[in-house]
Amino acid sequence: MIWWRTVYFLCLVCIIGLLASCAGPYNAAGPDAPFSRGPTFSAQQPNGPTNSINLFLVQKENNPLTRSPAQLEPVSANISFSPDKMLFSYEIPLVITIKSATPLSSNYEIIASLNGVNIAHQAKTVITDRQVLSLYFDSTYFQKKLDYTFTVFFRNTSREPWSHAVLEEVPCSLSAQDSFYFPEYRSGKYAVLSYVELMSRRNNLNPSLVYGLINQESSFNPKAFSPDMAVGLTQMTIRAARQVAMAGPGWPVYEDLESLPFIEGKFLIETGQIHDDMDWRLRPEKSIEGGIAYLRYLSTFWSKYLDNLPVVSSTRVIDREKSMCNLVLASYNLGPSRLKNILSKENPESQQTEWNKIRPYLRAIKTDSFQTSRGHYEKTPLSL
Repeated sequence: MIWWRTVYFLCLVCIIGLLASCAGPYNAAGPDAPFSRGPTFSAQQPNGPTNSINLFLVQKENNPLTRSPAQLEPVSANISFSPDKMLFSYEIPLVITIKSATPLSSNYEIIASLNGVNIAHQAKTVITDRQVLSLYFDSTYFQKKLDYTFTVFFRNTSREPWSHAVLEEVPCSLSAQDSFYFPEYRSGKYAVLSYVELMSRRNNLNPSLVYGLINQESSFNPKAFSPDMAVGLTQMTIRAARQVAMAGPGWPVYEDLESLPFIEGKFLIETGQIHDDMDWRLRPEKSIEGGIAYLRYLSTFWSKYLDNLPVVSSTRVIDREKSMCNLVLASYNLGPSRLKNILSKENPESQQTEWNKIRPYLRAIKTDSFQTSRGHYEKTPLSL
């Protein structure tokens, strides 16, 4: 019977180990957070019904002076976040600073609502001034595949109105000329990163966004090759290369690559038997130029599409900059014709499925873009 007890004990240990290994990374809501749910509350939800197409096409108020009655109430506190945007797949501390308009009372109230669940009790509260307090979360982790709403409410006394602030997702702009800081772990890629900035600014594109795109597509591997037969830093397919009309002696394309099995093509590229003299997509500078040319092509494509859209309503219009960013990045991954077909479908469930598939890709690029534009990294000087 001793052997039976030994087997039972080992099985029990294995089961406990498996259960422990299923726990996700620590986040602001704790290990039992309702991450499987969608958002249940948001202070900035637009009025009226929404539909799936608005996931790609972002709306904004037509009249910036329009405010809800709650927004007209006096503000009793200023609430800020650090980092000030929702970063995805980064396990980092989150600090919420609340500056009350009056000295803190003994009855102040704080609600940190993550998907409708108050998580304020999970933070360390520190009062640094008679009117200032901070909430410190040791670590937060927002997953790219899931929906989140994170709103913080504060009032100093029960007689005061609630002040609130929303932790928003990172912004996205194709054309913003943001600062561009090189990540330290890319120290061996300074020449390539300098060329990314140079060509992006010459073409009126946001260099941080182009960085995020390349990082997501190839992780800056010039010999990257995907099962979709996309090649190089910017993962250009032959179809994409043809759409940007790259041709001539300096732009050769190895046409036979598409007819090879993926494993064979990958081997030939990695061993140098197919090289940058045979296919421009394998040359870093050419790949950057071709990728940027394709982004400009997609910008023109979607600009015409947005021009022909009807007005949403008298009070709400399409946010062109944010919508363009979503459409261009999504179609870089899916292809413009396929994305246009998705948008034309009347089946909301089908659109939602496609959005759920592409959203992690968009969030990864936007988060990388945000990080490289906010001074988190140092870079070598660049002469334009």
